[in-house]
Amino acid sequence: MKLIKAIFFSSLVIIPAYLVVIMLSGEITEPLVWLWVLIAYLIGLCVIVFIGVPTHLLFKALKLKSFYPYSLVAFSIPSLYTWLSRPFGDDGFYWVVWQGILLGGFGVMCAYIFYYFVTEKNN
Repeated sequence: MKLIKAIFFSSLVIIPAYLVVIMLSGEITEPLVWLWVLIAYLIGLCVIVFIGVPTHLLFKALKLKSFYPYSLVAFSIPSLYTWLSRPFGDDGFYWVVWQGILLGGFGVMCAYIFYYFVTEKNN
């Protein structure tokens, strides 16, 4: 049950975080903004299920209980993916670096909520 709660609540973090980015970029008035939010949520949920959960199980088997390994993986996976694949188009180098840092930050926020729900000391 802890794992289900962790997946659910950590994936919800993506919605307000992405909305803040959309508001700061000035694109909140776009008609497809809620579709973008839904797509971001579904991508985040898939990443949590297919990368976060196996990583958590690996850390649990290795008896790693600190948040730092979780944050390292949560920052590096989306950042590296963004830097290598450029999913938002053919942007300039610094803009791609910023996108990677931003998505890495999303990952760390999700990882913190996930970590909070799966650790024994918080349950």
